[in-house]
Amino acid sequence: MESIEETLRLRGIRHEEQTTVNWYDEKWLKEHILDNKTIMNYFYLSIFYDKAANNEKCIEDLARLKNLVGLEYILDHSIPELGIYHIKKQYRHNDRRVTTLALYYVVAGKIYEAPSINKILTTRMRNFAFNLDASLKYLSKYAKQTD
Repeated sequence: MESIEETLRLRGIRHEEQTTVNWYDEKWLKEHILDNKTIMNYFYLSIFYDKAANNEKCIEDLARLKNLVGLEYILDHSIPELGIYHIKKQYRHNDRRVTTLALYYVVAGKIYEAPSINKILTTRMRNFAFNLDASLKYLSKYAKQTD
């Protein structure tokens, strides 16, 4: 059995994190109301959307996505009255099995990619190592002064 990474590589699907940028279309937002019915159309315009996704095949009927194998985007959760939406990028293996590749959140019309757990843990570990190193250097300098 091949790994999800191998499956995606064989099918030419890649995901590069873009957690340092956001996307916003002021003109579109002035002309449309952002809600559960329009959020995916807005997301399709963004830099985060991959036009090779199955969504392109069934833009009018997103319920058909469950019958297709491949890359897709779905509205995962929303709080429309606060202008908050979560969109999931996933790879569908069959009608019951999907693998999440990325999560996006929309707040007040701005779209961001959420960092992966790997990125969060790596950043936390680096910060911990930096602070531990600084503490040890300080304690080492203080210990030398008391000798």
